[in-house]
Amino acid sequence: MQRTLDRLRFFASSSNPRISQMVHSVALLLGLEDSEHVSGFIRLHPNMAQVLDLSRAIISQFTSSIGAYTNLSELDISGFHLTSEFCRTLATLPNLTALELDECVINCPEPFDGLALEHFLCQVEGNSDRGCSLVSGSRLQDLILRDPIPAKAWLTGFVSSGPLPHLVYLNLHLNHEGKDIFFRFLDRCPQLKCIKLQAPPSFADNTLPETTIPGLLSFKGPIDIAGSFAGGRPVRGFILDPSGSGSLESYGQPVDETVLQKTLLQIATTSATLINLTLPCISLDSSPLCLIAKTFGKLKQLEFFLRNPDDLEEEEEEEHFEDPGNDWETVDGQSDGSVDEILEIDEDTVEYTLKNVGRGDSNEHEHCDECTSDCSDVAESVTNGDNEFEVNEGTYNDIKLKSFKNFVRCLADDLIPLPRNIQALSIHMFPNLSLSRAQEKPMSDADISSVVTKLGTRYLRLNKVVVESKERVWRRKGGVWEPPRQRPINPFQVLRQIPLA
Repeated sequence: MQRTLDRLRFFASSSNPRISQMVHSVALLLGLEDSEHVSGFIRLHPNMAQVLDLSRAIISQFTSSIGAYTNLSELDISGFHLTSEFCRTLATLPNLTALELDECVINCPEPFDGLALEHFLCQVEGNSDRGCSLVSGSRLQDLILRDPIPAKAWLTGFVSSGPLPHLVYLNLHLNHEGKDIFFRFLDRCPQLKCIKLQAPPSFADNTLPETTIPGLLSFKGPIDIAGSFAGGRPVRGFILDPSGSGSLESYGQPVDETVLQKTLLQIATTSATLINLTLPCISLDSSPLCLIAKTFGKLKQLEFFLRNPDDLEEEEEEEHFEDPGNDWETVDGQSDGSVDEILEIDEDTVEYTLKNVGRGDSNEHEHCDECTSDCSDVAESVTNGDNEFEVNEGTYNDIKLKSFKNFVRCLADDLIPLPRNIQALSIHMFPNLSLSRAQEKPMSDADISSVVTKLGTRYLRLNKVVVESKERVWRRKGGVWEPPRQRPINPFQVLRQIPLA
């Protein structure tokens, strides 16, 4: 910290003005002082008093000399008290385009000409609604507001000041009271491409006003909100977060199937060209993927999370998986694991087996655009404007699985469908906090390789599969599946394992 202070003093006191003009980016991350906590901390660590004195000196030196940094383009500060004088000085910097305020106190009650920034991030201390005139929206491209009360004030200020013609990326944390101003704000952003929204489930209470964002490419937010937000907006990518407290445990709870189905159907009404979909934790049930495979024919990237149940039974490891047996059942719970009962085969239908289930009549040969040879995939040509794509119309019954491993194996054996044009598939295993790693029994590389090979044979465009965790990635290059790359060995870790004499 002393070195930082010496540098600031050098820049400010140098007789050569070019010294301060050479600085283009400054990041000062200093914590706000709480008198009770600070005094108690100093009693435990007396040397910290000197550190705090240096922090105060750095803040004072920087705020008094900020006007000298005429070429400053990026400023990231944390733990500052922003006064009106300091903010006005910032507004005089001609090249400042990016400003990030983290845990700052903004004390700018009177309006003034705002900063013409391109990137702005704000997370203020104490949920103050002051300072909403600090930034102008005329050049703003990225906006990140992480506190509900200040965010509402900022949006109100932007709406009253005029349109934001260049805003592309929006990341907001709002409460229920900010809903109306949020949609009024969206109407001022014609070029918006990406929205990340953190808001309570009450945000989507079927009273959302109509708004149009013709170029929106992706939306990330709670699943309840996403369903209502999808109406009238041809979004290309959806990342659906679970509703709730946002805690780790809530993320690991399977989403309500009724809410998930309603949301997917709402998205499908106007976003049939959806190409990227990320689901929250879902139950060990095939119905969500059956709906997705049937509805989103152009989907290229699918990501979802599964969690082993709390009462996971001990299972013996098998080298080859031929039949799920009693590890799955029909949704009515009546099955003893027989294939005939699962498929409910009628006398007049063609006999199905595990190898061709969902692929239609094996005696009929239809040519599709996805491969050069004849295939028996049953597909319906669905017209969406001028684009035609295939929707998986195979015969699949809803089945319930008892573990993550059996769910993945049923995907491989075509008991659970995927979109026909799938290119990237990610199946994450959310850690069950009530089970140990040994109890969850992660799949071996050999098991996953077998699954990946079967999926790649069926889905010809599939070139990336992630199973269990992001480190276990299989990629297809030149028609050959490559297993995950081995992590480089840390030499220090090896040294620690050598016993000392």
